[in-house]
Amino acid sequence: MSRLRSLIDEIHRRSLWQVLSIYLAGSWVALQVVEQLAEAAGLPSWVRPLALVLLVIGLPIVMATAFVQEGMTTKAPEAPSQSLADVGEVAPPPREPTTGAASLFTWRNALAGGVIAFALLGLAGTGWVLFGGGSLSPAMGGGDVNPHSIAVLPFASVDEENEAFRVGVHDALLTQLAKVRDLQVISRTSMLEYEGTRKPIPRIGEELRVARVLEGSVQRADDVVQINVQLIDAATDNHLWAESYTRDLSASNLIAIQSEIVRDIARELRAVLAPEEEARIASVPTHDLEAYDLFLRARDLQQREGRGSRMEAVEVLEQAVTLDPDFALAWAYLSMGHSGAYWYGYDRTQTRIQRARAAVDRAFELDPGLPEASLALGTYYYRTQRDYEAALRELTAAREEMGETADLVGLIGAVERRQGDFASAAANMRRAAELDPRGSIWGWTEGQTLWMVGDFAGADRAIDRTLNLAPGHPAAWDAKIRTHLFATGDLAGARRLLDSALATGSTLAVSGYRLALLERDGAAALETLGGLPELVPLQYGAVPRAYYEAVAHALDGETARARQLLDSARVIFEGFVRTQPGNETARLNLALTYARLGRAEDALDAAGAALELLPDDEFLTASFLRTIASVHAAAGASAEAIDLLRTLATDRPITLLLLGLDPVWDPLRDEPGFEALVERERAAWAAGS
Repeated sequence: MSRLRSLIDEIHRRSLWQVLSIYLAGSWVALQVVEQLAEAAGLPSWVRPLALVLLVIGLPIVMATAFVQEGMTTKAPEAPSQSLADVGEVAPPPREPTTGAASLFTWRNALAGGVIAFALLGLAGTGWVLFGGGSLSPAMGGGDVNPHSIAVLPFASVDEENEAFRVGVHDALLTQLAKVRDLQVISRTSMLEYEGTRKPIPRIGEELRVARVLEGSVQRADDVVQINVQLIDAATDNHLWAESYTRDLSASNLIAIQSEIVRDIARELRAVLAPEEEARIASVPTHDLEAYDLFLRARDLQQREGRGSRMEAVEVLEQAVTLDPDFALAWAYLSMGHSGAYWYGYDRTQTRIQRARAAVDRAFELDPGLPEASLALGTYYYRTQRDYEAALRELTAAREEMGETADLVGLIGAVERRQGDFASAAANMRRAAELDPRGSIWGWTEGQTLWMVGDFAGADRAIDRTLNLAPGHPAAWDAKIRTHLFATGDLAGARRLLDSALATGSTLAVSGYRLALLERDGAAALETLGGLPELVPLQYGAVPRAYYEAVAHALDGETARARQLLDSARVIFEGFVRTQPGNETARLNLALTYARLGRAEDALDAAGAALELLPDDEFLTASFLRTIASVHAAAGASAEAIDLLRTLATDRPITLLLLGLDPVWDPLRDEPGFEALVERERAAWAAGS
């Protein structure tokens, strides 16, 4: 007992309580600094605990140093008293001989040890950033991460029977979150990649460039729905907030849960939630649970690729509005389904257009302020009427009211490039890529946009973003090969790119066919067509394989076989024109077929009819007019063909490929005006290279 009391007296005498207080306060400050640096630099979660361990280890060292050093000070003899006259030369007090402990436990050694320990911690964190998958802070060159950005991982489900319900709830929550303008919400397309992922949250956060990640699960049983969510700091993997929402199963309760989750997330991210936004996310589109179930299923189908899924979505939405004729939101998406069926060529009839308009009119009748109705009307104007001014007006209104989604922003970019505003179009496609960072479409569509201003280097970089995400993406490889040819006219380099594409497993029959024609190898062109169907589907219609085969045979001088195949293609194109009188592409293909068959007058008439149908479309006009010029060339109207090319050369890059290489221009080779254009393009290409 006396020894313990002596120890306590000694601690008091040596001021160790003051040292302990100072050390604890300093440790708290150090941990705060480490916290801020780690969050800014995106350091791994082990940095903070390691810093705490170092501080804990340092505590006994500092206390031992204080014990030894204070002991030395208090044992030193007092200096003799001095008078004012003695001040001047005063001898220092005598010092005790230095012991081993005293030489080891010095303040200099303690300070040096602390500096070394934290220097090693800094080196470990820096090494992780540079070599271990970390990301740099904005100040260190990694780019800003929006503090209000969030990725919602696909929800888990404990009930496989309700898979469509799980997917639908996830998609609906993303839609609701996107209505908060102060949030940046990663699109569903990017999130699908993380279905069942084992990637750590910091890695996901780095790939998606987000500050927060939301995980969750959905359970539906016995007329009860439970949604569990937890919000995670993407940089640190720290759990910030978690909640469980349980309600009786009804459409209104599902919307209420989603609204509550959105409000909680906005609060946690310190995002501004305007009153009108809160009203939008709280609105209940239908009280019919079965109709809402069908709506959620249809939204999942609409976001999949392929005719089967998209047309099934239309059927499901028809069922939803039959159950609840006042379901305005379902009417809006039904209209978009009909417009899509027309746009993708599934049904290019006037009946389909009329159904698209009737559905969006019904949505506005039920809810005049519905943002999705503006989206549907803009889609209708763009995809069925090609009224780009009206489309942009409606889509911009939708963007203001329902927030930014990748599909909406990208659609606005697509409209802008039709209007010739290529700079704004490219910027919107880059913005779409920010909202959908794992979506492969945005890179190559931006690349196509940059073609229009002759920025082939920028186009190539944009296309590479798609290929980095999807190495076998056929459309991106096709765009990359075209970009190379547009920029250089280098057939050997284009062939190497095609070989690289084929090595990824990508199917590029039409690309290979086009390149073989430029190489003037008809037999090789025919070989590429073996796997194609009898009717090759394209965005603006379809082309019989017989037409492609005829062109290849003609290139090799097999005129009889070429005429036979062309006549088969003619019958199909004439059928398209009868059933789709407003399809200018079908008329243009028919004009080309007539011209190759030697029916010059019919060819020029069909080309004129196609030109009358062409909308005011800056994106299509250049390629369309080049094709019109090729019809004139094949029909023997050389002067008209050269005049068209000369007009195009004034406004847009034709490139060495189109004039110097393509056999379609062979009928013009002996024309002086054509040769002047070729030389002009060669000079422009040489100056640009």
